Amino acid sequence: MVLFFALLPIEKSASRSKESDYRKEWKEYIQLSLQNRFGKGENAALFSSLLMGTELPKDLKPLFKKTGLLHLVAISGFHFSLLSGYLFGLLGFLVKGRTRLTLLLFFLGGYAFFLGGLPSVLRAFFATSISLLSELFNRRSKPLNTFGLSLVLTLLYDYRLLYQLSFQLSFGITYAILTLYPFLLEKVNFPSIEKVRIEPFATQCFLVLRTWFEKSLLFSLAVSSVAFPLSLYAFGAFPLFSILANLLFTPLFSLLVGGVLFSTLFPVLDPLIELSADGILSFLKLFDLPLPQVEGHCSFYFVIIVLLLQTALYISKERKTNLTQWCL
Repeated sequence: MVLFFALLPIEKSASRSKESDYRKEWKEYIQLSLQNRFGKGENAALFSSLLMGTELPKDLKPLFKKTGLLHLVAISGFHFSLLSGYLFGLLGFLVKGRTRLTLLLFFLGGYAFFLGGLPSVLRAFFATSISLLSELFNRRSKPLNTFGLSLVLTLLYDYRLLYQLSFQLSFGITYAILTLYPFLLEKVNFPSIEKVRIEPFATQCFLVLRTWFEKSLLFSLAVSSVAFPLSLYAFGAFPLFSILANLLFTPLFSLLVGGVLFSTLFPVLDPLIELSADGILSFLKLFDLPLPQVEGHCSFYFVIIVLLLQTALYISKERKTNLTQWCL
């Protein structure tokens, strides 16, 4: 039933118009609610973009584009995972077990239907739903299997999405995270928990921060391995600062989204959320400078080669052999 709601034919004439009107009304209501809570400045508009994927204010959009952070306002698996965790905890006070998971699926289905049939929304919803259904029926779902099934379901919904850049970025970057990122993690020796525990407190903090930084850097490199060639293919440029910007600002905006959701139940936290948003945006505006970028053009075939290389590296990791042995 939940999958049915997400697969409703949004592209049909009369029904599409009515559904679009409903979505527009609800989004306007939520935007008005955010303005009532946080004023009509850029904070409310930013929260609306983070939660619903609406257009950024004109003074913020160039800055997000320049720093390579536009993906933060595109609804993705991050948003669905965060909302799932938030609702899962909230529903835990009311119901338990399978009822809890079933209600969560319906809430996520409503969220996906509310947002519409964007490629990133469909991918995130299908992937999250498949994982929850696996949990519901006591089955383990491997991330790549979940990814493949969500890809098939999205193309069944509308095969023409395959030719959209948003689809290519969403699925391409996710594929890099699932294949290249684990391979890179395996090549770095991170300190074990046992080793960290026996160190002095100051050393523990340093090791934890260093590990977080190294893992975040590898994650950003994995994402850039697909974003870089696709950006050159589509736009002829790639902002180099985006690698560092994602390290700095992705965790901050993640906490901000969680805070906005949490403060819905506890409005007393609104001033703290608004102050945090002011601080993050002020920090981001420090980078409103001419930033270096790579300019040029690459063929889409190069993107395909990158994805094939990632597949080969992942297979070599899974088979516990090096790439040369696997190719032979």
